[in-house]
Amino acid sequence: MSAKLKLLFVICLFSSVLNTHAQTPAIRNNYQTEAGVPRLNIERSMIYSPDKEWLYNHHASIIHFKDRFVAIWSNGMVDEDSPGQRVVYATSKDFKHWSPLKTLASPGKINDTLTVLTAAGLYQYKGTLVAYYGDYDKHRNSTHLWAKTSTDGEHWSGPLDMHLPVVPNHGPEVTNSGRLIISGNFTFPYTDDPHGLSGWKLSSFYPDSLYKQDNPAMFYAPAAKSGLPPLCEGSFFQTDDNILHMLLRVTGKGWKGHLWLTESNDNGKSWSRPVEAPFRIMTASFT
Repeated sequence: MSAKLKLLFVICLFSSVLNTHAQTPAIRNNYQTEAGVPRLNIERSMIYSPDKEWLYNHHASIIHFKDRFVAIWSNGMVDEDSPGQRVVYATSKDFKHWSPLKTLASPGKINDTLTVLTAAGLYQYKGTLVAYYGDYDKHRNSTHLWAKTSTDGEHWSGPLDMHLPVVPNHGPEVTNSGRLIISGNFTFPYTDDPHGLSGWKLSSFYPDSLYKQDNPAMFYAPAAKSGLPPLCEGSFFQTDDNILHMLLRVTGKGWKGHLWLTESNDNGKSWSRPVEAPFRIMTASFT
């Protein structure tokens, strides 16, 4: 892994997220350094800043592929996840100078209304880069996960149907066994196809009868029926005992300042009932 790639998780991608005002300089993302933990020397690079249109930018993912960095993100006209939202990308050879925004995928229409596309992460395998994106209508129905492939980070295939009714938060991550798992809101699809393009199977901590699709509006109903707070936006890690630990965000009235946790002992085939974790996170409001 290159030194530059190690800095990617702190990149500041956009100057506009929820509105057209820049973040106030008084708000900083500082942290206290624990004993023995070095403080990182952070580099930042602006990839894209909106002008008078396409003001909403979110769901960013970035990867180093062959000789360049590739970043994708959701690009909305004004609001998050509104009809017309598309997926765009930019590339850079040095992490500092980025190409102009280019469209990776444009929304279609359902009943004369544009659909919503959401960037869903990147993955590479043996010289092929895969970009994933979700697709659903304005009512948060007709959910599909799509992918496009590239061998140079610039030219892309047509859309490939993953046959999953899921809009994930990240691209596939590899477990110790080589299995790929996608972190959704409450579904966590997995496949043993190392290309990440076929064989996907759904798994969840909810019974199959409680859901038909997984997107940013569908996690409330199964939570209420299961006596859980609204759980969403999973992200997992695996420990040396091969247990998968999926951390979950809580939103709405269920928010009490902590993440929740579900675990899998069978490499992602099934997941435990979520419980509140001791991991406390801080939030901030930007206006």
